[in-house]
Amino acid sequence: MKNFKIKTASAKSVEIKILTDELHKDLELIYGKGTIEEFAEENEKMLVFYVAYDDNETAVACGALKHYDDQTAEIKRMYVKPNHRGRGI
Repeated sequence: MKNFKIKTASAKSVEIKILTDELHKDLELIYGKGTIEEFAEENEKMLVFYVAYDDNETAVACGALKHYDDQTAEIKRMYVKPNHRGRGI
């Protein structure tokens, strides 16, 4: 397993845009085109995004937490590029 760096990211960052676009394409293959929710402005305010970078500083995975209170959060927007899956990210 490689070493990965996890960093927070803005909802409007290039890395998040690329990775969540790939996530939506994967989900549309499963559920059909047009069934995946658009990225609502509300989500940008409520989600804390994380990006995993490989040894080459390439963004290879993302995820977000939607905080409800000090003890409760929901995992959202979780995606790992296909060629990095199964590596423990």
